[in-house]
Amino acid sequence: MKAKIRFKTLKARLTFWFLIVALCPLIVGSIVISRQRAIVIKENVFHKLTAIRDLKVDEVNNWIDERISDISAIAKDSEIRSIRDIFNKKTRTENETRITQHAKSLLTHYVEVYKAYEELFIISALSGKIEISTNEANVGTDKSKNTNFTEPIR
Repeated sequence: MKAKIRFKTLKARLTFWFLIVALCPLIVGSIVISRQRAIVIKENVFHKLTAIRDLKVDEVNNWIDERISDISAIAKDSEIRSIRDIFNKKTRTENETRITQHAKSLLTHYVEVYKAYEELFIISALSGKIEISTNEANVGTDKSKNTNFTEPIR
């Protein structure tokens, strides 16, 4: 018992079929366009996220470069470099003690000036222990097994 669409006039029948013929391409076109727009929007979002990622990578690399230059400046300081031979000695003269105290005050000054650092310390290459630190509690701590220090050396 199918219900057939019955039209009373030829004009109504033609109007119906012309509407069907006109609406089918419109609906198909709308579906295709909406899918293409969704794909384009996803691609745009992906490109924006990629750009943001690249900017963040650049910022992290700049931050690392700044830290490397800071540490290079500290390492090249003549007073910091002069203490390298002091660590190998069992006893220190008054002058050597003064030099290590001055080096500690320099490190403390660097920590105060460069807010990126919480602590700076100098490790003896022979023993692997912290010899001078801005945090007195860490002086004498053995870092010889810590991968943060052994991997860069290797």
